[in-house]
Amino acid sequence: MIVLLLFGVGAGAQQYSREDSLRVEKLLHTLSPSEKPEVTMTKAAQLMIGTPYVANLLGFGDEPEVLKTPVVKTDCILFVETMLAVVRTVHSGGGFNAFTGFILDSRYRDGKVAHFSDRVHYTTEWIRRLEAKGVVKDITMDLDGEVFDHPINYMSNHPAAYKMSQEDLQQIKATEESLNIIPLCYIPKDKIDSVKDSIQSGDIVCFVTSTEGLDISHVAIAYKYKEYHGSVNSTPTEELGFIHASSAAGKVIIDPRTIAQYLSTRKTAPGIKVLRIQ
Repeated sequence: MIVLLLFGVGAGAQQYSREDSLRVEKLLHTLSPSEKPEVTMTKAAQLMIGTPYVANLLGFGDEPEVLKTPVVKTDCILFVETMLAVVRTVHSGGGFNAFTGFILDSRYRDGKVAHFSDRVHYTTEWIRRLEAKGVVKDITMDLDGEVFDHPINYMSNHPAAYKMSQEDLQQIKATEESLNIIPLCYIPKDKIDSVKDSIQSGDIVCFVTSTEGLDISHVAIAYKYKEYHGSVNSTPTEELGFIHASSAAGKVIIDPRTIAQYLSTRKTAPGIKVLRIQ
């Protein structure tokens, strides 16, 4: 695999492989800007099924910070972030350079790629920045959501796990403090069935965690489908499933479980947040 380094992107470098760029170009040529963004999101996600899951693709604080755009391998947040960037690129009429620009826009503050702490690490910050830009809308509270009293401080309490410098640690602490000014919100798992009809394919689903100091443990793309109970002539029900990069399956999959079923097996996942592409 040939890895390319292009300098002059933001305040740092960009790293991707030829296979990554070809995959993006194929996605852009396959998808249509005439469709609604949520349809583009769903189709893009389906085209990624089978992509290998690999953890820690962006690196830690002891490595040079560069803009990485892995596409032929992914993890849960990179999968969703990449699909969102693909949607934005398709609907802007841009190409690969536009795609990397949208990744830069969502992952780094003010286009600065110099230090580990320049990167947006918490999904909550990622959500709020994209909402401020008008890219997504957090519809959690519109779906009978509730306040989730759960301060964010996981990274500053586990600095060795991220191999960050003291300078990065201080910036991470400042970021956590700013995030904690606004309370988190979520839809409790026992409310999923009552609001599932209002969630559509292509919405971004964030699985909230009760792990101390952490906000979101997993992200996915909602996928609605018909389920037949008994014969094919029976009246089907519409189920709320999801497409995600699964560490257990080792690849991007349409999960065989519904979101409610998945949550029922996760003791540390009390509910979800839902984002809608604008």
